[in-house]
Amino acid sequence: MDLFRVAALERQLCELLGAPVDLVPEPIEKRPLQVTIDRERRRAFQT
Repeated sequence: MDLFRVAALERQLCELLGAPVDLVPEPIEKRPLQVTIDRERRRAFQT
């Protein structure tokens, strides 16, 4: 998914949920950032 689609999806989710949404492609190369993401993660879909 390209960045434009990710941004559009974030906007749609924000409108539907009435709350800020951050979508991040994984895996993250920077370990400290990955730790923060893991701590704050909310999964909408699990495979």
